Amino acid sequence: MVDVSIVILTKDAGSQFRDVLKVIFSQNTKYKFEIIVVDSGSTDETLKIVKEFDTKLFQIPPEEFGHGKTRNYGAKLAKGKFLVFLTHDALPSGNDWLDQLLAPFSEDQVVGIYARQIPKPDASPLEQFFLLKRYPDNAHRKRFEKILGPIKLEDIFFSNVCSAVRRDILLKYPFDEELIISEDQQWAKDVLLAGYSIAYQPKAMVVHSHNYNLKTVFRRFFDSGVSFEQMKKKGDFHPGFKKNGLNQLREEMRYMIKNGHGVMLPYEFLYNAMKYLGLEIGMKSSKLPTWLNKSMSQHRYFWKTRTDNI
Repeated sequence: MVDVSIVILTKDAGSQFRDVLKVIFSQNTKYKFEIIVVDSGSTDETLKIVKEFDTKLFQIPPEEFGHGKTRNYGAKLAKGKFLVFLTHDALPSGNDWLDQLLAPFSEDQVVGIYARQIPKPDASPLEQFFLLKRYPDNAHRKRFEKILGPIKLEDIFFSNVCSAVRRDILLKYPFDEELIISEDQQWAKDVLLAGYSIAYQPKAMVVHSHNYNLKTVFRRFFDSGVSFEQMKKKGDFHPGFKKNGLNQLREEMRYMIKNGHGVMLPYEFLYNAMKYLGLEIGMKSSKLPTWLNKSMSQHRYFWKTRTDNI
């Protein structure tokens, strides 16, 4: 009998994916687990690496991929009571990672858990600050006791880079397949509104970071803006990033100066300007032609079949 199904989505994961699987299979855990890999068109050594381990491989055409859709597909294939979602570039830390991640499930009301992300050794100072701010070392719970005003991103933040959910709850409240990204945030909102709790578990850590440049950070945050616009249309949601963004910018500047990166402040300004610009344009994407949205998006596959605006 399988207790946990670890679902990993892959596409050209590279040689480092072997390290991810090695750490998973080295876990000192009380749980019996299976690994389900859903690959969407890898052309590198990913499939070869997958076959070196005791995994279950499922392949889908690249055009069939979707952040919510593919994770729902993996959930339907799974046999475990608990589902762990992991991106192929998130390296679990330690041989107790799995048990630590699932520990908050001792509380019946907790239906979703997300792990702490720590930066790779080559992460830029900007990425280091972002992860330190977003993923602190103190555990906390999210639950809606009373809702006053629009729901903000901070109220529902959740990350499928490394997460765990109860399978029966996910089948009842599946990931939204219409969203370009942020399926994890929308799911968290849905289950929180249904009266459940979400846990942040910093004792479960994965090494994961991205060194975006000005172009790629614009594309990444453009897609976030698109997803925020989509989420606003689905209910009482407002990202609230403007006020939080200004506070975070001030904190980021202090961090950069304190850690000897003051020379990067002009670049920091441009970097944050591109993030803000991406978000603003993304949130107005329904007013723009599909070809233009596609040209600005990191997830261009999303726009291939669209003949109208979102």
